Amino acid sequence: MLDRILLLFDKYPLDFISQLSSILPIVVGLFTFKHLNKNIKIILLLFCMYFIGDTYMIWLGIFQKNNLFILNIYPIGIIILLTAAYVPIFISLSAKRLVVSVAIVFLLTCIANFKIFEISSVDLFLCRIYTIALMLLYFNNTLSDMRVKNILIHSQFWISSGLIIYATGTFFISIFSEFIFNPNLVDDTTFNAYWNLNNVLFLILVAFSSIGIWLSKYDQENLL
Repeated sequence: MLDRILLLFDKYPLDFISQLSSILPIVVGLFTFKHLNKNIKIILLLFCMYFIGDTYMIWLGIFQKNNLFILNIYPIGIIILLTAAYVPIFISLSAKRLVVSVAIVFLLTCIANFKIFEISSVDLFLCRIYTIALMLLYFNNTLSDMRVKNILIHSQFWISSGLIIYATGTFFISIFSEFIFNPNLVDDTTFNAYWNLNNVLFLILVAFSSIGIWLSKYDQENLL
């Protein structure tokens, strides 16, 4: 089995680096845990989900078993966790209701389109759309309320920036995922190019989120 792991690491190094990188925001969160608000703690759960899911994906990959169902679970988990993390941020009751309503519709659609043995482009697409829309709503809310003294040391700003970069960067990958993840249509070289792009964007998300979590200790004094 060790030979198989080394072979996969040599062939897909970014997969392993991406999987291990999700530990970083968790570790940073543990060091700053007493400063974290409830929203940031939920973001930590998001990276716990990624770490456990990616680890299991690699484990199944070592034994050449189907692991695509894990990628289809992610959109469900992401929608639930991002909704729980961001709804309390909005002051407007109408904004809260809008976010929750859209989340429920998207969540039910993702569940209805869930697949086990192949990728679900519908789920990945809806997850990206929801994330982008939610982050834009957050930025608009933050700029409108003007409650943050310095946006550059605001934890949620960095986390939201990472999320919107990742969601927009992988948007077209999600649309064509059923084609990209089909070995009968796409060769390994082409697939690796797209998947490595996904990994690089995830590393950016990890970096931005880790910075945001670290800066959370300044949140209280940074609010008006």
